[in-house]
Amino acid sequence: GYRFTNGKDATEVCLPQYRSAFFRLMALKGEMPFSNTKWGVEDVQQLAAALKAAHAGGVPTQANLLRLTYNQLPDAALPPLIEVMLAGAAPKLNYFTLQQNEFGDGALEVLSPLLRSPWLSSQLKTFGIGSKLTACGVQMLRSLADDGFFPKLKWLVLNNNKRLGDEGATALGGALSKGSLPAMEKLELANTGMCDAGALELACALKHAPAMRILNVGKNALTQEGIKGLRRACSEHGNAKAMASASEEL
Repeated sequence: GYRFTNGKDATEVCLPQYRSAFFRLMALKGEMPFSNTKWGVEDVQQLAAALKAAHAGGVPTQANLLRLTYNQLPDAALPPLIEVMLAGAAPKLNYFTLQQNEFGDGALEVLSPLLRSPWLSSQLKTFGIGSKLTACGVQMLRSLADDGFFPKLKWLVLNNNKRLGDEGATALGGALSKGSLPAMEKLELANTGMCDAGALELACALKHAPAMRILNVGKNALTQEGIKGLRRACSEHGNAKAMASASEEL
């Protein structure tokens, strides 16, 4: 094709302008909301590369939120993202949600070093993961909580991890009873395979969770025994509500 310049307009004008605009964008406070975008592994790799480039340029993102929900991402999507975040590429992050993907216990193992990092554990307020987590994965979360890595976590979203069951609910109840989730205000366990035994364990734990406001247990196989136990515990708590949906109390 025809060429009208020597190329310096790109290398000496356009590219520096793009680079400058990129750094200005990354320096802004804001959010990284990438939910329901049909992203795959390569897209997350591109995000990781962008974060890495900004960090290397001395301008780590100032965004406090990263939402990658509803993308059907596999465990393989996480390592490059975790690597750059551990390097300090997102120092303000306190809202990190990954639910409604293909993430399971293996993904949580990969995430463990990040969740244990002093900078994130000291400021993380919202976390979600799924939808293939099992009770073993919840035990990992409890271990993190018991070791003091969730001191400010207010909102934990585990909806639609259908293999959590009573064992998973019991593990979370244990963390609450031990005081390992002191800031917890909203615990989402809808459609997690929970039955009465798990619900009653959570009911017993509520008295040790003074900050709790919302306990979402909808779409689980609870009978009147479990429902009454939760209602009674919420009544005694004074501030907590057991929810059958986002807008309907149990």
